[in-house]
Amino acid sequence: MGTYWRMPWQTQGEFYLLIALVAVGLCAAVLLGLFLWQRRKGRRLHERLDHLSTALTLLSDTMEASLHDVVRELARLSSQGPAATPPKTRAATQRRVKTAVTMGHSLSDIAAAEEMSEGEIALMLQMSLENAIERANHADVR
Repeated sequence: MGTYWRMPWQTQGEFYLLIALVAVGLCAAVLLGLFLWQRRKGRRLHERLDHLSTALTLLSDTMEASLHDVVRELARLSSQGPAATPPKTRAATQRRVKTAVTMGHSLSDIAAAEEMSEGEIALMLQMSLENAIERANHADVR
């Protein structure tokens, strides 16, 4: 009888060793995949937390500035006394603002003249425009 060439895993012990090495390799690959997936997920969470932190900082800075403006305005109003400025009606103020805009005055000039903020003036103009559009829509329905 002649000898024939055998593969290394043809013996029982070597075959089990090969299966164990393949199983360990697969486990290592799965664990590496899970690690990389968790790391990517953690990186996205970190980015979202940074974004939230930035937004919260902006919100707190805006709130602080707004409260500072309110305190300054209250101090200005309390120092003038009750009879310093006559009460203005909203309709009269809106008419004056519309007239000033049609005359070409800037928002900052109008705000200074009316002793209001530029945001209030812009909101007033936006509301009057929306009211005009709404009235036009109601006229179309009639």
